[in-house]
Amino acid sequence: MAKLLKTITMTLDPASIDQAIKEIYDAKKQLEECLSELAKYLTDYGQEIARMELVAMDAEFSGELIDNGILGFYNEEEHCGAVYTDKWYAMYVEFGTGFEGDVNPHHPLQKKVGWAHDVHGHGSKGWWYPAPWGWWIPKKGPNAGKDMAWTRGMAARPFMYNTLIELERIARKEGIDFFHLY
Repeated sequence: MAKLLKTITMTLDPASIDQAIKEIYDAKKQLEECLSELAKYLTDYGQEIARMELVAMDAEFSGELIDNGILGFYNEEEHCGAVYTDKWYAMYVEFGTGFEGDVNPHHPLQKKVGWAHDVHGHGSKGWWYPAPWGWWIPKKGPNAGKDMAWTRGMAARPFMYNTLIELERIARKEGIDFFHLY
């Protein structure tokens, strides 16, 4: 395939203009193919980046989010892709929770999306919650006989935001390389 960044020359006669128009349409088609391939690449690689971010931030406890919670979708007709998660709890990992999330927010988008920490006002004393790996089984009260765990919340682990930043960096660098392949 010819390089995308090429010079198209013409003279002011009809045949030369027609040829220049044809070359412009060919270049447009090549550019669309290149952008489509770049979007596919970024969608696929974005899933890997998100998984690596989860591991690097020690944000995965059961393996479920890493193993089957990071998804990618590429739309051939629109030439665009998305990296996302369908796990309901991923937003708590991303933005953090409770007292710890409030004192360690680490996420630049939390105010923009209206994320609030410690909404129940537990503060630094924390709270007990039902958990299958529970560390404590109360004998009385509403949670009697249930496995429970204690937390003060958790700091944000912005694995998707970091994925976005890395994909933007790669798109700039790799995009230039992609264009030179065509």
